[in-house]
Amino acid sequence: MVVPRGQITDRTPLVIAAEINTIRHQTGKILLTSAIEIGRRLKEAKDLLPYGEWGKWLKESVSYSQRTADRLMQLCEEKSIRESC
Repeated sequence: MVVPRGQITDRTPLVIAAEINTIRHQTGKILLTSAIEIGRRLKEAKDLLPYGEWGKWLKESVSYSQRTADRLMQLCEEKSIRESC
């Protein structure tokens, strides 16, 4: 919202910066939680698949590389040290 010159508003650059930083922090938390949940599900799928089918399933079903899947599962495993994964 652009305020015309001379008009009074309660919004200041400092208030706007605080809002931006709050949104950025919330977004980071949501992204981390989502990545951990994806890692949990990847681990579950990997455990259910026959030996040798994991790479094919990743590519065809979720379009993740092996490296990305490994990193997501690692996030889940690191969290499981504190909680269940």
